[in-house]
Amino acid sequence: MPNKNVIQMLHTYGPIAIELESLTELIDGPFKRDKVSRLLAKLAKLNDDTSLRLVVEGLSQDSYAYNRELAADTIRQLWLAWKFIPYEDEKTYHKSVKGYVTSLAWTVPIIESLLTDSAVGPTELAVMTMGEMGPAGIATQRRLRPLVLRTMHHKSADVRLQAVRNLHYIYPFGDDGAVLDGLALEAMLVATYDENEKVRDWAIFTLHNDIQSTDERVQRAYLDAFQREDPDSDTYMEAVVGLAKTGMEGEASEVICKNLKREDCGSGWIDAAVASKTEKCHEAMERMRTRLLNSDPDDARLDYLSNLLGY
Repeated sequence: MPNKNVIQMLHTYGPIAIELESLTELIDGPFKRDKVSRLLAKLAKLNDDTSLRLVVEGLSQDSYAYNRELAADTIRQLWLAWKFIPYEDEKTYHKSVKGYVTSLAWTVPIIESLLTDSAVGPTELAVMTMGEMGPAGIATQRRLRPLVLRTMHHKSADVRLQAVRNLHYIYPFGDDGAVLDGLALEAMLVATYDENEKVRDWAIFTLHNDIQSTDERVQRAYLDAFQREDPDSDTYMEAVVGLAKTGMEGEASEVICKNLKREDCGSGWIDAAVASKTEKCHEAMERMRTRLLNSDPDDARLDYLSNLLGY
């Protein structure tokens, strides 16, 4: 059952109790998602932070997983809101962001709890929140990194996928991407061998696109996925891109050129050709452009290729 004390406390707020639709309906049975959504929306509209906090805290402790998930999603939306703070001047902007983040301090213990929730939904949303905090949440990200790292090995592939997609956001950025510590890099490398194809795909993509590392094991992960011809076509393609970016074209260039000949060749292989920076791949891109120009001038890939090739 929902936390009755939370709902009863809301009645003490006078006008808010009148504004909200019958809260007693929520006490008599499990929270209904649409009713609670309306409740949260009204609280936000009324700018009643105290009541909102009470409801979210109550939801996060509820025995129903979908209520804890709703708490997680509400907190996520609250953290995303800092991005919409208007910029007037640097001093005023930073002061506003700092003030807003300070006002969200109460959410941090809840996020910490949700990261180890027994259900998938709340944990998945908590991981997403950690990645989406941006520079405003640096202190929170640093504090909760160990818990996010644990989700990289979660039993649910959905949670592991969100962890892989968001891990690099909670680490400092260098000139060429996020700089992971040893444990985080190890977890990302393990993810390139995950049983779930989406996790493997995003792990390899993130390694070559968003992470700064000279560790030879990263190159080895690309090579392993390439040599085993990963059964997931997206994972295989990202491995080729990774090899191209690290200067190990070799057979990778042959694979790229071969795929550029396909009628259904996607933009990913075009990106791989660009990453390879080889004359062979450049020529293959030119041939693909000519083919599309003659066969289907309205094909969106033609514009993409033309821009990349400087036409």
